[in-house]
Amino acid sequence: MDLKRFLPMILLTSLLLFPMMFSGVTTSQEYSSRGVDIQITGEDEVFVDEDNIYEVTIGGDFGEDAENWTLNADVIEGEAAVAPRTQESNTSNTFTVEMTAVEPGTVSIEFEGRCFGDNETRQDVRIWEVNVLEVTQTSVVVNNPTDTDIEDLKVGLFVSGELKRTMRIGRLEANSEREIQFNWSKENLDSGEHKMEIWVDYGFVEENDFNKDELILEKNVYIPDDTMHTIYSALIVLLIVGIIAGFFYYQHKRKKRRRPW
Repeated sequence: MDLKRFLPMILLTSLLLFPMMFSGVTTSQEYSSRGVDIQITGEDEVFVDEDNIYEVTIGGDFGEDAENWTLNADVIEGEAAVAPRTQESNTSNTFTVEMTAVEPGTVSIEFEGRCFGDNETRQDVRIWEVNVLEVTQTSVVVNNPTDTDIEDLKVGLFVSGELKRTMRIGRLEANSEREIQFNWSKENLDSGEHKMEIWVDYGFVEENDFNKDELILEKNVYIPDDTMHTIYSALIVLLIVGIIAGFFYYQHKRKKRRRPW
């Protein structure tokens, strides 16, 4: 079998298939200024089907002295919805936009800001990229068996000793309970077994501090090894390439048999 005849086709097929099997997305925050300074406040890592609010301020050379501001928001990459898509104001240069992603991956939102002042309109565009994670939901019941109301307590979800998410309960009435649900992600966890714990902090004082006062849930979370998935994917690619090469070889042999000489 003369593989040299089919080598270009095999290489082309491999180049087409491998990016499909092992593709990855690198996020970046692009920014350019044309007299308008667009500032965005919000999360760049969110969960599927979770509503996220972004605060967008149109500043720059005019700043707050402009006579009119307009903000357009549009999803240019990924599966997500933004609302409202267009806003205009004569009194404020700050707008809020809600974004909800419907599947994991990267979502790119284009924010176009315009401001009018001194008889001219200036505009700029900023691209905001968001990493959308598959959500893992964990529910737990927080009890107050005492005869006294508990004010300002925090509940924290820990994975392998690291605080992942917190929820605040402003008041838990005496002799009552409340069920809460954590949304978190298993992504970026190493393969193997991890201990997940949910603790209650009854002495809520500072936002960034957490005291492990009571453990209310403990379980093990297993993360499968992606190495075998990578090996299987490579084998599938090689199998497809072999089938294509065999097909062209078979066609070549048939043509040779049909020749009268």
